[in-house]
Amino acid sequence: SRFQNLGEMMTLGRNDAAITANFIEGLTLEGPVGHAARKLVYCLRMPTDEHRVKVGVSWLAKGAVDSLASLQTAVSNIIAGS
Repeated sequence: SRFQNLGEMMTLGRNDAAITANFIEGLTLEGPVGHAARKLVYCLRMPTDEHRVKVGVSWLAKGAVDSLASLQTAVSNIIAGS
């Protein structure tokens, strides 16, 4: 069989996840660290470098857009409060 159980991963919300690796006894990563580890594992398990680059760039672009949107909201709130 080609299936290899490496552990469990689940998204728990925005920038929040949990990952448990079967090959390291007792290791569980949670929160933002688990979220980053989950994305890294998914990228590493992509079939080709082209897939890894496309997915990685997509995730980075989404993160940048989300950060800019949060910054814009914060600045708008500051201006509205002045």
